[in-house]
Amino acid sequence: AAAMGDGGAAAFYRQQAQAIGKTLDSFWDGSTNVIRATLPPHSHYKFEELDTAVYLGALYGAVDGVYAVTDPRVLSTVARLRQVFTDGSFPINEQDSRQGLPGVLMGRYPNDTYNGVSTSGHGNPWILTTAALAQIYYMQAQELLASKAPVAPEVMSALQKQVGAQGLSREGLAGALTSEGDGLLQRLRFHVAGGGFHLAEELDRITGFEQGARDLTWSYATVLAAMATRPH
Repeated sequence: AAAMGDGGAAAFYRQQAQAIGKTLDSFWDGSTNVIRATLPPHSHYKFEELDTAVYLGALYGAVDGVYAVTDPRVLSTVARLRQVFTDGSFPINEQDSRQGLPGVLMGRYPNDTYNGVSTSGHGNPWILTTAALAQIYYMQAQELLASKAPVAPEVMSALQKQVGAQGLSREGLAGALTSEGDGLLQRLRFHVAGGGFHLAEELDRITGFEQGARDLTWSYATVLAAMATRPH
């Protein structure tokens, strides 16, 4: 509008953009250090308003820079989600870790009750949320390798916390993030190999067997997208 000489419209659009930005910022909860998927009050309570939809939004909306995959707020939310899915709610994660499998299986949100069959059970790890997180780690690594611009200290610190290390070089951090993504896909591979690499919706929270929708397109799409994004 400004380029076309319509100053009034340009001012209106800028005003709306600022209002949208203010609303988006309100989803950040500084008391829990997470981006809330929804704002209360609402009918369906989610523990700490946590939902992997937040990082799916960062992944698929990465073109506009809002809540980008390297935003420390997104990284803090990812860290909290990983924490709650390894707190015993998914016994299969503990079993896999005892066997030395890298990575973690991610669900949708902590108090999910949809189990692939009904909405009155216990939620499970999902293939697509696990593979999508792998893609995010790969995207973070790609950004570190592709740009020579200095990385903001708060971003560098948040990225290093994702891999449990400090003091890494830019290249070393990119390698560590790539390894994080690899671990997620390796854990998925362990559970789907026996079924001929068919990808269902979910993995049972106790046994790790596939369940829910069979041959879910979104599951295949996220795995393939992650593999295509991986730095080589």
